Amino acid sequence: MYKIEFDDKAKLLTLTHWGFWDVDLVRTYTAELAAVMSNLRLRVRNFNVLVDNRDFPVQSAEVLEAFGAVMAELQRPVGRTAILTSNVLSKLQTKRLAAAESVQIFFDEQQARAWVA
Repeated sequence: MYKIEFDDKAKLLTLTHWGFWDVDLVRTYTAELAAVMSNLRLRVRNFNVLVDNRDFPVQSAEVLEAFGAVMAELQRPVGRTAILTSNVLSKLQTKRLAAAESVQIFFDEQQARAWVA
């Protein structure tokens, strides 16, 4: 349902999400992500984030509400965040949660990677 990876050389945290989630999974994920990001903020300080949501379909209202905590974590000072999505509806759903200037939403992976390079 998700993968969290960090590339030390590129200073890039990649988050990959797929499938349908429930609120319990969002809570588990949020706790794991918060721990990873806390460690990275201490160890690396300045890094960017690439979120791959291309295989992450539109989620339920309950999951979206719970996902607000994830977006809050991503919007804490880290650098830039690029979110990859595969369709307009997902982009609109993501836009509602990601309102910071440091967060951009893309359909094209090369453009997303350029934004966080």
